[in-house]
Amino acid sequence: MTIDRIRTEGEVEYRFTDPDDFREHVRDRKGRSPVPKLVTAKEAVAAFVSDGDYIVYDFSSLTRGPQSLIREIIRQRKKELWIGAEFTLHESPMLVGAGCATRIDVGFLGYGNYIGQAVCDGRVKAYEWTNGGLALRILAGAREKAGLPRGTGPHRVISSKALFGFDEETRKMTLLSVLRGLTVEEVVKNMAFRPLLAPEIGEIPPPTDDELRVLREEIDPDRFIIRGEKMSATA
Repeated sequence: MTIDRIRTEGEVEYRFTDPDDFREHVRDRKGRSPVPKLVTAKEAVAAFVSDGDYIVYDFSSLTRGPQSLIREIIRQRKKELWIGAEFTLHESPMLVGAGCATRIDVGFLGYGNYIGQAVCDGRVKAYEWTNGGLALRILAGAREKAGLPRGTGPHRVISSKALFGFDEETRKMTLLSVLRGLTVEEVVKNMAFRPLLAPEIGEIPPPTDDELRVLREEIDPDRFIIRGEKMSATA
């Protein structure tokens, strides 16, 4: 059974907001005037968080995340929230226990027993994502704000074994070239998914003597990155 068939036949809830709709909202409705924008947590939650919203945050545990805002959401008794949390520890059980959150998109989740029981009780639904997948969703929402071109995305991915690009139509990751001495199957078999293959798979040559000299003598003379590992310009 192919992945496409599973997606077609299966049922899954997915909260989708078109990035272009969000960008249009920011472009047309977000104020740019240099006026004071500092507000209290109470004012921020009252103005920007409504029942049924999808809220996204990152980091918790040692850095604690936006705890003051989480507690304010609970105090204002917001309902039916869907959380996008790449790494969540304290926030999810707090929001679920208070009856504020009913759905969680999560990469890492703490208090698994509590959340698991809440899932069994029907109080919350949890959807598992990779940390990388949720991070890319957050990145996609910030791209244009950072000045990157509209409608664009990642261009290349470089690993220790290969170079990848993205198909222009489907945006699926595509294997473009592999290191000299490796085969395509040797690269692909260690991946969590199978990428598309370019019509012609190129070969990545080893570094030249001059490139190795720059790495060793100019970029990392103290071996903080290379750490004394032997590198050769020959395959």
